Amino acid sequence: MTVPMSMKKCNSCQDIKPGKEFYGSDTNTDGKQGKCKLCKQKQNTENRAKRQNLLNNEKDADSKTEDTAHKTTKAHLIPFRKSYDKNKLY
Repeated sequence: MTVPMSMKKCNSCQDIKPGKEFYGSDTNTDGKQGKCKLCKQKQNTENRAKRQNLLNNEKDADSKTEDTAHKTTKAHLIPFRKSYDKNKLY
């Protein structure tokens, strides 16, 4: 099926829509993106939620490991600080 020049088929929802329903693109030959505005907005919303979940999970993991890592690192450095001599070449 051929699509009229003023219309375009969305790669995501497969609907044929007018060209004004697509965002512009310099890289495509027709000057429009492959996904319609609604599908692109849906994709952006989903990606934003995924990124936010990843960031929240990383923050939770960092806060849990930071407490234990700080305590072990601090305890590990105390003996070294006592025996450290600035003038001595190691």
